[in-house]
Amino acid sequence: MTKHAVVSFLRLRRKLRDIGGVLHGLSTSIRCARRAAVRLEAGTPFDQARAVRFRRLLEEMDVLWQQGLDQRSELGSALLELAPDFDLATTPGERFELLNINVADRADIGERNGLVMLVAGYVLEDSAERRRQEFNDGPLFNAVHLLIVLKMSATAAGRAATDKIFTEVFGEDAFQPPAPKKTCLTLVGAPTTQPGEK
Repeated sequence: MTKHAVVSFLRLRRKLRDIGGVLHGLSTSIRCARRAAVRLEAGTPFDQARAVRFRRLLEEMDVLWQQGLDQRSELGSALLELAPDFDLATTPGERFELLNINVADRADIGERNGLVMLVAGYVLEDSAERRRQEFNDGPLFNAVHLLIVLKMSATAAGRAATDKIFTEVFGEDAFQPPAPKKTCLTLVGAPTTQPGEK
């Protein structure tokens, strides 16, 4: 195992995990602020004035969100550039260990598969700890997947194909899942009931 390729891989993964945590927190905050703004806009003039503050906050969070995606994209490109050296420097068993692939999943994987295929094709990154999850979208997968989406969205045909796939697989509201109202609204300090509700 060549130390340089492995150390570079571990550093990239650490950065991608950190960015993933930030983006997850931002996503929750954005959803909560958006719901609060909608509820306040439907309320009294005082509530509507408060909604303006939430809309400004949303604009600021959108900037941070885009910065996080840009960082994820850059690190994803670095990961793809590193992949050939990483594959040459490691044995299949070492790749399985470094990617934390569950022993039960290893039997179904050919030994010729490299980093990109294990992460983006088989989607087995950290499968040992994500065993019961429906979909294993780890930080390395998310970075490679983002690059694929960006590439596809660069053309009209790619955008149409991407929209069609996501809508068929995840449904119309796939990226805005409902959150518990009281939790979100309590977090951002908005009223937890609509006018006339008790």
